[in-house]
Amino acid sequence: MPTSLRRSPPLRFGQAQSIGAAATAALIVLVATSVLVGSENRQFRSQERATVLSKLSTVRAKLEGYINSQLLLAESLAAYVAANPQVTQAEFARMGTVLLEKNSGIRSVNLAKNSVISHIYPLRGNELALGLNLVAKPEQRAAVERAIQQKRSTIAGPVKLVQGGVAFINRTPAFVVDQPGLNSSPTYWGLASVVVDEMAIYEAADLPKVSQQLAITIRGKDGLGERGDVFWGQAQVFQQDPVLVVAAIPNGSWQLAAIPRSGWRDRSPIAGVIWLLGGALSIGVGAVVWKLMGEPIRLQQAIDQATAELQTALQDLRQEMDNRQQVEAALSNSQLALTKTQAELEIAHRLHKMLLPPKSELAAIESLEIASFTAAAAEVSGDYYDVICQGDHIKIGIGDVTGHGLESGLLMLMIQMAARTLLAACEHNSARFLNTINRAIYENLQRMNLHKHATLALLDYQGGRLCLTGQHEEVVVVRSSGVIERFDTMDLGFPIGIEPDIAHWVQKATLELQSGDVVVLYTDGITEAQGDRQTAYGLERLCWVACQQRDRPAAEIVEAIVADLRSHLNHQQPEDDMTLLVLKQR
Repeated sequence: MPTSLRRSPPLRFGQAQSIGAAATAALIVLVATSVLVGSENRQFRSQERATVLSKLSTVRAKLEGYINSQLLLAESLAAYVAANPQVTQAEFARMGTVLLEKNSGIRSVNLAKNSVISHIYPLRGNELALGLNLVAKPEQRAAVERAIQQKRSTIAGPVKLVQGGVAFINRTPAFVVDQPGLNSSPTYWGLASVVVDEMAIYEAADLPKVSQQLAITIRGKDGLGERGDVFWGQAQVFQQDPVLVVAAIPNGSWQLAAIPRSGWRDRSPIAGVIWLLGGALSIGVGAVVWKLMGEPIRLQQAIDQATAELQTALQDLRQEMDNRQQVEAALSNSQLALTKTQAELEIAHRLHKMLLPPKSELAAIESLEIASFTAAAAEVSGDYYDVICQGDHIKIGIGDVTGHGLESGLLMLMIQMAARTLLAACEHNSARFLNTINRAIYENLQRMNLHKHATLALLDYQGGRLCLTGQHEEVVVVRSSGVIERFDTMDLGFPIGIEPDIAHWVQKATLELQSGDVVVLYTDGITEAQGDRQTAYGLERLCWVACQQRDRPAAEIVEAIVADLRSHLNHQQPEDDMTLLVLKQR
């Protein structure tokens, strides 16, 4: 008898419903996993761009800081020419020696009278540049004419030099007044230029180091921004969705673009792990739902609970995504501003320390022991002091710019550069010396629209005689016998940077030093320093400590005063910059 065919029984409605519910639950988990993976990928791409932006912004900040520090040098040259339009090559060479001594990245400095290079330092190796008409050079004409027409500093480059090599050139137009007066207008004298080696700028911004991680491209030759040619990196980076920042340079800009060295990644490294966990979870949820379908009430409750939890989880996930994006945006903006500010302050602080007289220089002075102490209330000090020795003639300067911080520090650097430039030009007349510094600083402050001024006292020492000029704090002299003499400088000058001409205020006082006599110079941050009892340190206490220690070397007198000052402060943070200078006749 033939065997009859057996058919599988059809699925009951309850079984089909159970399978459908399990598949639906598993699908919901997979959809949630897909949403989470998409969120993670977007967050990863956002974080990757934020990291690139942070590194590129640091490079941008260092570029701007280094270039602005070179701008001060070019402006100092222009200010010197304005005061000395008949400067000779020999005078310019002495001034150039001072500038190149402190700035290793500078190849040369030059003056171009009527746009034709007439003075250059160092001359050796740069002979081909003498007599070069900058306006006649097609590749340099546009930048030169822009600087003259707009009467502003301009960065040109990178430029191929006629004497060989590639460099960036910071040019500042110099204008002179033939007959000073209210109705007279300045006439164009020429250009003051600082030639900076191309690699010195790149290395100051850590470009070679950062380029190991990022593909960086810079365009904007001659400060033309996105319209200028590419001079660092590959042009195709601009077509690969790069992070873009703009570096502001004098009278122009550069555009920086960067992508990761290996290119952008679309997927987060942990996206595969999320998918693996989501797949396992969907299988587990489907199995549980299928099992629970045998109990309709419990199944309905489980579905309702799972749906509610999933909706809550999705809402929490969206909220967390929104919160994280807002936090990342805020952190990116604040980190960018902080990075730029910290880079600028670091550069200004390093410039300030570089320009202070080194201990080896002070120790080489035969007739005087000189020791100093300085402490800034902020990252950059507004106090000024310098010691310049030319044979047996020693010029000592001390001053205090109003306020403290970056602007005060920049004004201090201007004063230091102007003083050293005048001394390099062999200007020894104290009244003319002080008035020329004032005129240069006044004109710079007007140009910068900066409401600052400074006290400044100059001491000329030669053969045991000390001549005082300029207005600052009192000058304290402790004689070897213990007698204390205090000299008020209020009537010896006028604050720097307020009036264009202070010649009629400048007076001179002279005092004689004997063996063992001690001279104490200070800024008001010392005498006005308040301890935890809200009392000032005071000039009387400073004089008393100096008198008690007068028989010790100058360096030990400084150490004793500073130790007593710190004891008075009792760990309180000083509110103003502090500078102390002690001179002792050998």
